[in-house]
Amino acid sequence: MSHTFDENTIYWPTAKSFKLTNVYRNYTKGGFWYEASELEAGEHGGTHMDAPAHFSKNKWRSDDIPLECLIGPAVVVDVSSKAAANANYLVTAKDFQQWEDMHGKIPDGCLLFVKTGWGKFWPNELLYLGTDTMDISSLHFPGIHPDGARWLVQNRGMNAVGIDTCSMDYGQSTKFETHRILYANNVPGLENVANLDKLPTKGATVYALPIKSGDGSGGPVRIVGIIDNTTRSTPTPRPILRQKVIDMTHTFDEDTLYRPGRKPFRLINSFRNYTDGYWYEESEIEATEHGGTHMDAPAHFSKNKWRSKSHYTVMFYPGRY
Repeated sequence: MSHTFDENTIYWPTAKSFKLTNVYRNYTKGGFWYEASELEAGEHGGTHMDAPAHFSKNKWRSDDIPLECLIGPAVVVDVSSKAAANANYLVTAKDFQQWEDMHGKIPDGCLLFVKTGWGKFWPNELLYLGTDTMDISSLHFPGIHPDGARWLVQNRGMNAVGIDTCSMDYGQSTKFETHRILYANNVPGLENVANLDKLPTKGATVYALPIKSGDGSGGPVRIVGIIDNTTRSTPTPRPILRQKVIDMTHTFDEDTLYRPGRKPFRLINSFRNYTDGYWYEESEIEATEHGGTHMDAPAHFSKNKWRSKSHYTVMFYPGRY
């Protein structure tokens, strides 16, 4: 449920885009294949998680969020037919209530996804954002109405909210009220979610695993949906996760260990203050691939074997590169 990070990855028009710099990709003097790269990116682009601190002061940052909030039964609220008729469609409390009339109460502990159908436009910036320029006043895409967000946090107990557009708020928003309402209640956001059309209305289990950046306001996330492969015509939701979850990943910060001479992890604070009456924070990430808790794709030491994504990078945190 994550888009690949590459030169086509869509970011907010004013944000730093994803960049992968090849450090080495060839045979070494020792006669074996070796490849490694460095990457740079803004936190909030591609398929990513917004930590609540992104729009709410003193709320959870990336490394504060309990893993239990990012693993659980999935609920998909489909408003794609309404969004197809109105690029500025706002998902209201009534939409959530109508979903419940058909499918039952939104369960506590779920990951709630809003399917607008916008994923079909990825990675065409003009269609996906409404503009391929840096003019944010020209952004047009659906989002969640502040009243819808308010109804959710006041009446339901979902652990996170996801959407297949680049923002919880619709493109023409200037106050970002939906972000502020959800994040003030420590409900993380998942944006630019892929393949919601492949997820059932309910019955799947979702794992959303973001980079564990110390003091970060969000970052790339690998989202995986597990579908119960049975013959039931109407899948039933899995129970709320009750097993103990063990976090086996070290936090990425200034103390992260790398091999000598490798580029260290850096979180560069772009903004962390009040703006137009609300709190906002955002950073940029820089790092070499192979440091901290990471994955080596087979291509790291074996030519033409799997990379994290067939033609791209050979490791990092659980993003898709």
